[in-house]
Amino acid sequence: MLALINNQDEILAAVAEGSWLDLPNGDRVTATDGWSNDDYRLAKIQPAEPVPEGKQVASSSLEMVGGVPRYVHVLEDAEPVRLSVLKSTVQQRIIDAGKMADAYAALTANPVYFARWFAPDHPVVYCDDPDAVGLVTALGLDPEIILAP
Repeated sequence: MLALINNQDEILAAVAEGSWLDLPNGDRVTATDGWSNDDYRLAKIQPAEPVPEGKQVASSSLEMVGGVPRYVHVLEDAEPVRLSVLKSTVQQRIIDAGKMADAYAALTANPVYFARWFAPDHPVVYCDDPDAVGLVTALGLDPEIILAP
């Protein structure tokens, strides 16, 4: 993409390279990087700076930065990614540890935990889910191992 820039260094428009461009003065030109006349010029738009880890783009704009048109991002903190693991994987790890009978007894003793664990439309559990961590810990197992993604 190219930016149409006036002689006051204001960006007037973004245009696709090779397209026809109607200038504000009525002239028509083919959009080519480096084209200029007394009133206007075209320059390739530079990409935005990379988004740092832990940030996400809230909005973007086209601005002149150091005399060059560039996309500029407004950043915000990204929501942390919560890791999850398939419940069937957790179950197999509990079975392998010889604790499935204890886990089943704990789940059936609490109807809410039972309903959450066996909900068919939720096949995963977050690795840091407090209830899952509590259950695994109560079984004498290591949540870092049993709930690993």
